[in-house]
Amino acid sequence: RLAAGLFDSLFAAATPPPPPPLPTAEENAKKAAALGVQTPSYTTLRSGPGWEIRELQPMQVVECSYERRPEGYELLGGYAQRGENSAQLAMPATAPCLMRPLARPKTMWYMLPAPHTPLDPAATPVPPPTPLADDMLACKSVEQLVVAVACFSGYAVPDVVLSARDRLIASLSEAGVELADGAAVEGLLLAQYNELFALPWARENEVWLQVRPETVAG
Repeated sequence: RLAAGLFDSLFAAATPPPPPPLPTAEENAKKAAALGVQTPSYTTLRSGPGWEIRELQPMQVVECSYERRPEGYELLGGYAQRGENSAQLAMPATAPCLMRPLARPKTMWYMLPAPHTPLDPAATPVPPPTPLADDMLACKSVEQLVVAVACFSGYAVPDVVLSARDRLIASLSEAGVELADGAAVEGLLLAQYNELFALPWARENEVWLQVRPETVAG
């Protein structure tokens, strides 16, 4: 039995190591800055356990409708990364990719980099080049948004997104912050910061809900 125990210990299935700890939003922002990825500037107006309210800078985005996320990524990537635009310009990467998964039709945004979305929020944006696929893509200006934000990691499947939304709504209600009209459904924004095929524990996602600015002050 001693020998058997020895062989058991030698050939027993190894216990897989635990996944690395989930990155925080601050760690992802620092990593993005180190890699040269532009993210929208914002001011934190208020925060609570697991949430914060941000006033975002105005953004220039390119928008498409989609049914499945890879379709949207392909269209936006063609415009921005492969130069399928009137300037034949390949643009630097930005984050996050923003989508409205509960809108009909569903829409996806890619934030255009500087000088279209200036690094200095007070600067005047330069108009972006026109998409070649102008029947499927459109450039638009997104005015300053005030959004409540909650982070979650892993796959952004519907049940997980809706659960994060509901927890955020409950926290905001407790804090006396009111949602803008339609924010919880058609207006819900899902922000994704990582590559499409990133491992689950390396994925950083956020739910954004527009709020009424006059109700933000605590």
